[in-house]
Parts: sequence; structure tokens; C-alpha cells
Amino acid sequence: EPEHRDTNFGGVFAVWDRLFGTQVRDFDVYPDTGVTNEQFPYEQSARPTMLAKTYLRQMVYPFRRLSSR
Repeated sequence: EPEHRDTNFGGVFAVWDRLFGTQVRDFDVYPDTGVTNEQFPYEQSARPTMLAKTYLRQMVYPFRRLSSR
């Protein structure tokens, strides 16, 4: 979507987006990313431990899908 283009590059370290002015702080909006599977792990909480768990689950997600084929 055009309004989300060239923003929020730092998924883990958002300090870069703050530094370069590319951060969008509307945390409740998730634009379509091309991932259509309902099992894809999105953030459910802003707690650091939950963000870390979600990040790890997102990194493992494609490999779990490949191994289940």
C-alpha cells in the first residue's frame, strides 16, 4: 500500500527508523505483507519477552512450512 511504502525498516531495532524519520507509530495497523497464512506469528504484545518470542517464531516459520511438505 502506498502509505506504508519506505517506512518501518527496522523490525527489531526501530532506533534506525526513529533516527532517519521513517518510523510510523500507528502500532495497530498491519498492512498486507503477502503472507496469507493465518498461522503466521504476528506480534500480540509489546512486552520485550513476547517480541523476542514472536521474532524467533517468524524466523523459524518458513522452515517449518518447508519441513511439513
